[in-house]
Amino acid sequence: MCECVVGKIVSSNESGGDFFSGQARRVTTPRKSRLHCVIAEKPSANDACVAYCLRPEQSTLMANILVIDDDSGVRGVLKLILQRAGHQVYDAGFGQEGLELLLKQTVDLVLVDVEMPGLTGFEVCRSIKSNPLFSSIAVVIMTGRPSDEGRERAFAEGALTLLTKPFDRRTLLEGVPAWIEQAGGEQK
Repeated sequence: MCECVVGKIVSSNESGGDFFSGQARRVTTPRKSRLHCVIAEKPSANDACVAYCLRPEQSTLMANILVIDDDSGVRGVLKLILQRAGHQVYDAGFGQEGLELLLKQTVDLVLVDVEMPGLTGFEVCRSIKSNPLFSSIAVVIMTGRPSDEGRERAFAEGALTLLTKPFDRRTLLEGVPAWIEQAGGEQK
């Protein structure tokens, strides 16, 4: 089942124009459902809440993303790219701070650097994946020094992939929905 999360939805018609845009809340639907069901505030005569079900190709549900990296420049660039794409982005400068943010914010995806003071990205990933409250969150580990050993360890700790820095904007933006869907598909 999908958990309830708050986000933004933009729906397009066949000619590419928007026919609905606004804040939305996902409701509980079967995980394998091919529809995104949302409840959205829409001005009407009685100001009622209107429910919509849209096919995935018609809608783009924006994600809540947590970026954990001790390099403020990397955090800033990631935040800028992701926010311009419509995502809600939270950031933390070290692992423990990121884990504390998870207690306060609903997050769909965590992008975490592997090498940081205190907890490493591998340890952050292990903490997230071993906690039943957070185990469904997609985790991607980032590194500037990729290796087969690092990739194997990332997978062993529960990460979906090891993303090599620097990476291009397109790879990142195309990865976000794929990683979130992949994490959802791994739930039992």
